[in-house]
Amino acid sequence: MFELRRLNRQIESNSRDYKIAIGKAESKNTSKDEKEKLIHEFAEKRYELETEIMFFVTEQLIRKARSLLLPMPDSGEGGMWEKVNSRSYLTEAGIAKVRSTIREEEAARRKIILDWVSVGAVITGIIGAATGLLAIILK
Repeated sequence: MFELRRLNRQIESNSRDYKIAIGKAESKNTSKDEKEKLIHEFAEKRYELETEIMFFVTEQLIRKARSLLLPMPDSGEGGMWEKVNSRSYLTEAGIAKVRSTIREEEAARRKIILDWVSVGAVITGIIGAATGLLAIILK
C-alpha cells in the first residue's frame, strides 16, 4: 500500500518538476531541441514509474490469488500480460480478470461462512424453543 502511494507521489512530483522545467525553458527561450529533450525525459520517467506500479500491482494480485489457490492467466492468453525487459506484468485486462476471479472466490467463501452462520442460528433457535417448551411442560 505504501509502495503504491510512494510511486504515485513520485509521478506527481515528476509532473511538477516537468512543469517547472518547461516553464524555465520557455522563459529562457531555449531551443526546440531542448524542449523536446525535456518532454522525452519526462515521458520516459513517467513510463518507468507507471511500469513499476504495474509490476507492484501484479505482485500483489499474484500473492492474493496464490493465497486463495486461484490460477493466474496464462502468458499465452492474448492481451493479459505485457513484457518489459525480462519482467512481465498484467495488463489492465489481465488485472480486471484476476480481480474478478478473486472477488468471485471471496464471495463464494463468504457465502459458505454465512450459510454455516444461518444453520447455527436455526439450531440455536430450535434449542431455545425446545428449552422453553420443556420448561413449560415441566412446570
